[in-house]
Amino acid sequence: MPSRSTTTTAAKRAERPRPQDGADLARMRRPPTHPGEMFEEEYRKPSGISQAEAARRMGMSTNRLNEIVAGKRSVTAETAVLFGALSGTDPRLWLSLQVDYDLWHALRIVDTSNIRQVQTDRA
Repeated sequence: MPSRSTTTTAAKRAERPRPQDGADLARMRRPPTHPGEMFEEEYRKPSGISQAEAARRMGMSTNRLNEIVAGKRSVTAETAVLFGALSGTDPRLWLSLQVDYDLWHALRIVDTSNIRQVQTDRA
């Protein structure tokens, strides 16, 4: 049985984005999951509480929570703190999900073809 060179495998591994670097949003074909959908499917539904009860516990209107979980409204820093408190997660998770979602859409909408990069003296 021929042995495989580990050099090729290691080189390929080095080229892949590391988990802490996040996904390459420019190359993703499908949009990232909206943080509201993630909250709904991974935390609110499995907990067994209603949207109305979750909204009450967080001190927000049911309408606001429903718009967030439907992807019609963004997760703000305040909402991230509330989601974190209810779900026992770090609020940065929710903001990070929102940033990825927003940036993915912006990369497809914003035209940067006429922008010239600034040059700096930094090495």
